[in-house]
Amino acid sequence: LHLASLGVGELINRPMFSSDVLRLLFLSLFASICGALLLVGGCNSVMFPVIYSLALKDMGDDVPQASGLLCLAIVGGALVPLGSGMLADQGGLRLALALPLVCYGLIAGFARWTWGSSLVR
Repeated sequence: LHLASLGVGELINRPMFSSDVLRLLFLSLFASICGALLLVGGCNSVMFPVIYSLALKDMGDDVPQASGLLCLAIVGGALVPLGSGMLADQGGLRLALALPLVCYGLIAGFARWTWGSSLVR
């Protein structure tokens, strides 16, 4: 069944991509998108440990409570894709992409707030 669907897909797509230039354009676009997704994932993987350590520095005796609140942020990160999906269903993709934009804005605000404070020193 899989091989049959591959054959049908090849018959449908061959006329559409009859030019080698179009094939190269499609492959380069696909590679660019994959590269961008990898870069975003790499930047996101660095953000949480940095935010965690900056937020807990100089907390004193309140470190356990602050640590617990920061761990709740992980749950928030799990709920953002769900919220984005619901927004996409209700109002389209542009509205759905506004939610991650707001989240990155909050992260940038936290970075700006800690920039000149004693948290960074």
